Amino acid sequence: CNRRCCNLDSHQCELVCSKILNCGIHKCEELCHFNFCRHCPLYDQQIKCHCGATVPCYVTTVYCRQPCGKFLLCGIHTCQRSCHSGSCQSFDQKCIQKCTIQRRKCGHSCNLSCHGDEPCPITTCQVIIKL
Repeated sequence: CNRRCCNLDSHQCELVCSKILNCGIHKCEELCHFNFCRHCPLYDQQIKCHCGATVPCYVTTVYCRQPCGKFLLCGIHTCQRSCHSGSCQSFDQKCIQKCTIQRRKCGHSCNLSCHGDEPCPITTCQVIIKL
């Protein structure tokens, strides 16, 4: 509060502290004080995101904004969406990521839409190279 005190042990001020608490969200509602703020009283109600990386203390669902990383139904690619609850795709939805299996003749990626564990279709490589 920047108030001059002659004795820091008996610091008394009528302003509310308003410093951010350990949860990183709520503010201290106590009167101005010299020592550290108490822990957030709502912090004991921790809810973690599905990957376990993030905790806020007052919401019912938490997302850390990191890529989900769960395997999709194709079994090859991983979910690139931000951390989320529930399934990554519906059962009738096909994986639309590009196939990264290397072609035998040129070594470039197949680059077609995902075809799961089926062999890569025989197609002409479309990669442009410099000679």
